[in-house]
Amino acid sequence: ASTEPLGPSGPRRVDIAREVERRGAMRPRDLAVLGVPPQDLLADVLGVRHVGEWLVGESAWQQWQSELLAAVQRRIAEVPLDPWLRLEEARRLTGAPDVATLTAAARDAGLEVGEGKVSRPGVRPSLGAAEPGLQALERQLTEHPFAAPERGQLDAWGLGARELAAAETAGRLVRLVDDIVLLPRGPALAMRELAALDQPFTTSAARQALGTTRRVVIPLLEHLDARGWTRRVDPTHREVAR
Repeated sequence: ASTEPLGPSGPRRVDIAREVERRGAMRPRDLAVLGVPPQDLLADVLGVRHVGEWLVGESAWQQWQSELLAAVQRRIAEVPLDPWLRLEEARRLTGAPDVATLTAAARDAGLEVGEGKVSRPGVRPSLGAAEPGLQALERQLTEHPFAAPERGQLDAWGLGARELAAAETAGRLVRLVDDIVLLPRGPALAMRELAALDQPFTTSAARQALGTTRRVVIPLLEHLDARGWTRRVDPTHREVAR
């Protein structure tokens, strides 16, 4: 161990900062094995951070943050559909001793941590080249919540089955069936209209209230049935579940 003398014949004192810096991170108990007195283990040392159960050298801390920022940026660029880096993967990349320590470094670097993942604040999934098409779809459904576009329009926007599935996974769409999609709030908006109908109501009455087509209203009603928000009372009528 690197040490410095206390006197011509006295014991040699462990240089805590140098030992931690050399290893990157150490537990206090490891320093105790080297002969550091208990009272010194809790003391503030220039260039050493107390992070959970670890002592971390400033150089290691800065390096972890630099490598983490780079890894997050690569993730955003390379996997725009899932732009969050898993913390355990990030820990392996940086060499941080555990996820808790890495989480502290990530937050100190201004990154956002949640649900076992890390990324830049406000990042959201992107479909890359298909992102403009998805945004066009979102605009249309914002103006007309139940006007799910036909397959031809989706193709023109570059939204195939893979892109729609990715958008659904990202929480940006709800797929009723195949290529019939609504915004996530679509089902709740539908319930407002259906609750205002005379109960029970027919499929035709629901279609007219929502201003949509049978192509959309039938899978939408089946979706609401599956959620337990509506229920069939006979072959031709449904009611809002109270």
